[in-house]
Amino acid sequence: MPVAPLVGIVVVDKPPGLSSAQVVHRLRKILNEDRAGHTGTLDPLATGVLPICLNVATKLAGFLIAEDKRYWAQIQLGVATTTLDRVGDVVVQASDAAVAAISDGDIHQVLQTFLGPSAQVPPMYSAIKVDGMRLYKHARAGDVIERQPRDITVHSLCMLARQGATVELSVHCSKGTYIRSLVDDIGRALGVGAHVRELRRIASGRFSIAQAVPIERWTRDELHAGLISLETATGLPGIVLDPGLPGMIERVRNGETMLPDEMRIPEELRHGTHFQVLAQLAPDMAPQLLAIAHVATYRVRYARVFR
Repeated sequence: MPVAPLVGIVVVDKPPGLSSAQVVHRLRKILNEDRAGHTGTLDPLATGVLPICLNVATKLAGFLIAEDKRYWAQIQLGVATTTLDRVGDVVVQASDAAVAAISDGDIHQVLQTFLGPSAQVPPMYSAIKVDGMRLYKHARAGDVIERQPRDITVHSLCMLARQGATVELSVHCSKGTYIRSLVDDIGRALGVGAHVRELRRIASGRFSIAQAVPIERWTRDELHAGLISLETATGLPGIVLDPGLPGMIERVRNGETMLPDEMRIPEELRHGTHFQVLAQLAPDMAPQLLAIAHVATYRVRYARVFR
C-alpha cells in the first residue's frame, strides 16, 4: 500500500561537514520523498537549526527564509583567513602581544558599532550564484568577483566569554547576515583580524534548537514524529472560511481574488498584513491551510495557494 507523502517542516540539527544541500539530499532518501528544500544555507562547518520543507511545504520556504536568526559563534582573534573561518589559509596574523592588549571593554565597544542596519558584502566563499556559478567556485579558481552589498540588521551582539584570543559571541540578526563576514569586520575594527572557529545556529525564526532532530535520530519514524504542520509553521494569524459560504474553498484554491467582505476578513487583517486562509474540510480534522493572503487595493490577494 503506498505511503502518503509527508507534508510539513522537519527541523534537523545539521552536523558539521555536510552542506545544507547534502542534508536535504540525505533526508529525501531517508524519507523517500520527491520534494524537499531548506530555508537558509548553513556553512558546512556550521551546525544547528536547519528547517527542511517537504513536498507542498516548499511553497512556504520564502516566508521562513525571511525570518531572523540566532547564532552562537566561537571566534579567534589575531588571525584572518581566506574563507573567514578556520578551514581557510591564513592571510593576517597579529602578534600575541597585540591580541593581549585588547581588553574586554575594547571588544564590547567594537561590538556595539555593528548593531542596527547596515550593508554587508557577502564573502567570496559563499553559495551565492554569479553568472550561473557559485561564488566559492570562483574563489577556488582564484577569481575575485564584485559583489553587491546586502541590507542586514544586527539586533543584538554580545560577548559571552573570553579566554585569551578565543571569544564566544551571541548574535541575533536578520536574514542574509553572514556571520563569517561580521566576524572578519570585527577583527578589522579591533586591528588584529579574526575568523570563525565554530558556528551554531540556535534559532531560525520560530524554530529552535530544542526542536532540532540530531543526525543519529534521522529515521522516517523520528522525523515524522517531529513533523510541523503548514498551519503551525508560519506563525501567521488566520481566518477559517465559513462553511456556509458556497464554493468559497474552490474559489480560493483557484486563486480567485475577492472582496474582503466576501471572505469575511476581520478589520485588523485588511491593512496589508499576511494571514492564513484555512478551511475545516471535515468535522474531525484540524483546519487545513488553503492559502497565504493579504488585502491590497481593496481585494484579497494570494502570496501562496496550496492545492
